[in-house]
Amino acid sequence: MASIKFTHYTDSSTLARDSQATLTEQRSVFISADMQRDRIDLSVADDGHSSFIRFTTEQARAIAAELLACADARDVLNPTEPGQEG
Repeated sequence: MASIKFTHYTDSSTLARDSQATLTEQRSVFISADMQRDRIDLSVADDGHSSFIRFTTEQARAIAAELLACADARDVLNPTEPGQEG
């Protein structure tokens, strides 16, 4: 699996950060942070379907920490190549 590169957009007057990355040929992820309200938006889109979820900054930090902990645990317990699908 190729590494994921986020594109950051900086021309927004309402978003502190606005990012997008292509996960696969047909799937993209979008993440944005509202400049004035306590919310981080995450959406994933692929072939005509999309999912959207909104977090507070506290929730986003907790989820990010757990995602990293899961990735680290997976690598320790299953030392195969990163990104290798089973």
